[in-house]
Amino acid sequence: MNRHEGLYPLVVSNNPEIHQFDTEPSFSQDLKNFYFALRCNGAFKSLDGRWFEDKTITSKFSTEFNGEKVVFLGPNAGDQIFTGTAPLETLYNAFKNKEVVNTIGKYRQVDQEEAARIAFILGGVVNFMSKKNIDQEDIDKAVRFVASMTSLGEHGSGVAIAMAMSMYAISGGSLEVGNEFKRKVYNMGEAIAEDEVHPRETWQLGLSQVSRLRSFKAKEENQNFYGLPDIEGYTFPFANYPTVGAEFHFPKDFTDKNPEIWQKLALLNMSQYHKGSYIQFSRNDRDVIEVRMNPSIYPIAIANWNNLRDVMPELNNAFFTITLNRPDQNFAWNNTSDTEILNKLKTIGLLTYAGRFKNTPLEEGRQEINFGQIYLGQTFKVRNGQNIFDGLWTGNSGLNGQFALYLGFGDNFPHLAYYLSMSLAEPKILSSVPDYIWRYVKKLPDALTIDPTNRYKIFNTIQQHIQTNSRLQQVYDAGRDIAGILNPKPLE
Repeated sequence: MNRHEGLYPLVVSNNPEIHQFDTEPSFSQDLKNFYFALRCNGAFKSLDGRWFEDKTITSKFSTEFNGEKVVFLGPNAGDQIFTGTAPLETLYNAFKNKEVVNTIGKYRQVDQEEAARIAFILGGVVNFMSKKNIDQEDIDKAVRFVASMTSLGEHGSGVAIAMAMSMYAISGGSLEVGNEFKRKVYNMGEAIAEDEVHPRETWQLGLSQVSRLRSFKAKEENQNFYGLPDIEGYTFPFANYPTVGAEFHFPKDFTDKNPEIWQKLALLNMSQYHKGSYIQFSRNDRDVIEVRMNPSIYPIAIANWNNLRDVMPELNNAFFTITLNRPDQNFAWNNTSDTEILNKLKTIGLLTYAGRFKNTPLEEGRQEINFGQIYLGQTFKVRNGQNIFDGLWTGNSGLNGQFALYLGFGDNFPHLAYYLSMSLAEPKILSSVPDYIWRYVKKLPDALTIDPTNRYKIFNTIQQHIQTNSRLQQVYDAGRDIAGILNPKPLE
């Protein structure tokens, strides 16, 4: 059973004093919806007017929302958002408004389970903000905002909107938004509801995001969108092929200078497929504004990158970390063969950067690692429909997990994605690279001193090896076809 199916808590409680007021025939529908929202957060009332807190329901939802805890606040977030409930009085006051009642009522009419999850997400906002000792008035405003924005969606998009708007609200985004942003939320909500990709493998996560972003763009431009083009016939050469993703970094004051960025981040968070996913939302993480994208095979990842830039053109000037995963196993530093290929991938990445830029960029503020360095860290994969979150991040270089190279800048993502994927898929194509390159190029300044003619020869020879390898030639041809179908612009 998919963990997002059949979990609606029909059993109220074993406590005989608790009454299920959300089904009381004599109550108005609004009052029933109010009690329903409270019940989904473990808050119940007895017939004699006393309030109870019961963990029967919230424990089920808390287990279901394990991934969302990571999505919102990272793998080390603990129990800050979707565990337990806020004080009953705080929860009661936050929910007794028409925005919450109307939104829960709207979704209850079509899907009780979706309505229950939305109510639980709203309770998570109350829980998080109350633990931060935020005033009741500000908690109420945030919950009303999230509920009103969620009401813009329809069946199939409500949970995604509620999650993205909750992240927006607790991140400090303005709760006074105009009609333009509401229109965009509505259009992205429709794109989510129409998304026909249900990922069973990691690479399909990126395909889902491409589908949503393309549909969203069409709706914004008042164009017809007839669904994602069929690329199934082009993907078979990519069986067991590495997947690639990225996270883009802005300095912590970036949103101070560009407050509208929070709205763009909210739209991008909506565009990610998050049912069961552990891929984090775009957010402020340790004083770095991170923008996340879902991973895929390199041509889809490049299409995703180009579609992301349609929503947020600022990504053209962002530093980024590119990440690579093998479908079968994680990387580990204590594995000699892994160490060798990881260091070679780093060198190829450095040479790729040097071929497009002349200098090492000046970094603004503290970053997690130094520009040009690699690390291993926690990763999320999908195998046969099963969600897997593993790897070990130690806050420095990491011990095992996905490969990450902090080297991207500007429009360098397509080149890094292509060459690193091909090199990881078949390391033999690197056999022609002169040995002195592996010994000499350890840092970005080393790569920048290599004569441009020699750098060109290295990549030209790698490309020749790709096109003489039967499998990689198939991948290359299929990749160009996929890129031509999915990209806003043809792949160079």
